[in-house]
Parts: sequence; structure tokens; C-alpha cells
Amino acid sequence: MALGTHSSFYYGFEVTSDNQFINFKEGAGAEKTATVPVGTYSLTKLLQVVAAALNAASAIDWTASVNRATRIVTLTSSSSASLLWATGTNFTQSIGPLLGMPLTNVLNVTSFVGTLAVGTAYRPQFKLQDYKDNTMTRKLINPTVNKSSSKQKVSVQYFGVEEFFKFNIKYITNRDVSGSDSKYKNNPNAVEEAKAFLNFIILKNIIEFMPDENKPNVYYRMYLDSSTQDSDGVGFDLVEYVDKDLPNFFETGLLTFTLVTQE
Repeated sequence: MALGTHSSFYYGFEVTSDNQFINFKEGAGAEKTATVPVGTYSLTKLLQVVAAALNAASAIDWTASVNRATRIVTLTSSSSASLLWATGTNFTQSIGPLLGMPLTNVLNVTSFVGTLAVGTAYRPQFKLQDYKDNTMTRKLINPTVNKSSSKQKVSVQYFGVEEFFKFNIKYITNRDVSGSDSKYKNNPNAVEEAKAFLNFIILKNIIEFMPDENKPNVYYRMYLDSSTQDSDGVGFDLVEYVDKDLPNFFETGLLTFTLVTQE
């Protein structure tokens, strides 16, 4: 079936040794340094590890939040503090840009609001096709089926349940479709954006999926389990609709994602 709404995905949150530090002060105190662990995160997890790093290095309490519609991050401290994005000891390895924060010191406040949207939003042009959500496709983890000798009693032991999302991203094109059916979204960079998204997910990075792009607070974390081109989900092949006389229109084939509840 087709999903009844246009969807969106948030991705691209990678912390490396080149962008893992936060230099800050509490009040008029000495400079302190928070170190965010290296890794590739979902947006939700990134905020958690940033707040945890600040709290581990600080005597005051910190939280990290985001407006999911605008992807603007806010860091909040329980008392007056300063973020030394421009002059801190590790300013050249600051996580500020990843959080959408300008490389300018912000002094003696309790709320630090970014100016740029964080990460990347991928928004397919067409509603997702061949769609199944996590209520429609599930699998027991490492199940063992036990039967009595008479086979009249059966039990199953297992270690959890895997839930999946499945869909095909169709009609990807850079061509001008503004005069076509309103079900399409015009995007002159659509193919390049799809390639960037696919190159990210075949690395098994966790992404956030919003079935309805207008409801960004309803989202699921997941990673690519398999694709039509590769059963392990480490490859993709954009297929052109040459057989349908639609040159420069592509589809991903069926993509299967595993739902992540802990990251």
C-alpha cells in the first residue's frame, strides 16, 4: 500500500575527534571542557550524549533539546554559564557547528540557542510506496520452539521482538514536475539528495523517520536491514524507469529498516 502522507528523515550526526569538544565556564569560574564521545548518532541520541558530556564536566545541570520542526538546538544550564565557541582551548575542534551554533562566545546566560538547522532532512518527492509499518511486520529474536512428545503443547522461548518498516522510494527525479500531478514535489536536486541519503544508510547508521513530515514529533529511530540489491543492506541501486518511458525517474526498490528502541 502507499503511505497517505509525505514523509521525512533526519540524519547526518557524526561526532569525530575533530568536533567533540565544548569549552565552557560556570559563572565567573575557570574554563572547563566537555568531551562528547566519538560516534554517529540519531538526533535524539546526539542531544543525550551532549547533555551527558556537559553534566559529567560541570557542577551545574545541563539539558539539550531541539525544535523538531526547525531542527534548531537549545542548550540550557541551571545557572549562568558561558559557551566559549570562539576562544576556548579546543575551539578548532568544537561541536558547535554540528549543533548549529555559531562560533561566537555566548556569555553569562542560561539558554544557548542555535542559529542553523542541524543535520540533514531528506524528504522524498512522492509518498512512500509498498509501505508497511512496524505493526505489520515483526520477527522473534533467536526463537526456540518446544513441542511435547504428543505435539499437543507448544511453547516458544525468545529474546525479544524485531519490528520493521518497509517501503520503496519512487519517482525520484531532478526534472521539473511542477506542472504535473500535485502528488509530486518539485526538487532539482532530488537524485543527489537520494544518493546522499542512501550512502549514509548503507553504513548502518541510525536515522529518524517521520511518516508524516507535518508531524515531526512522531518519529521512529531505525537502521537499514536490507535492500532489494543487497540482503545485508550494505548496497543500493537506483533503478531508472526506462521500461515505463520515464527517463531520469528512479526508484530505490524495497528497503527494509529495523526499528531501534535503544541506541
